Amino acid sequence: MKLPRNIANSRYVSTPLESWKLLMSDEMVKDLVNCTNINIASISDRFPRERDATSTTEAELKAFIGLLYIYGVHKSSHVNITDLWATDGTGIEIFRTTMTPKRFIFLLRCIRFGDIRNR
Repeated sequence: MKLPRNIANSRYVSTPLESWKLLMSDEMVKDLVNCTNINIASISDRFPRERDATSTTEAELKAFIGLLYIYGVHKSSHVNITDLWATDGTGIEIFRTTMTPKRFIFLLRCIRFGDIRNR
């Protein structure tokens, strides 16, 4: 796995996405998706409906990581995670428009940074 570009490149960054790509390269995201999907495949038989344990994609995982950032920025660590999706004005709209709380919790349980088959 290649490490992200040199931090010296940070002076040429003009968007938040470019900043994030200095920390996590596209190859790292692909590896993360692959390892997470291996884990999802290994537990999918525990779910009665196939759609409850569908594989993830790079776009979905980037959205998930973005929600984790927002979760941290809002210092939501002492909040019930499903409250972030509340529609009574206390929730955060971007959570509702990005993914369901059920999918978020599923990905939180399934995300893997290494291949579980190599343990």
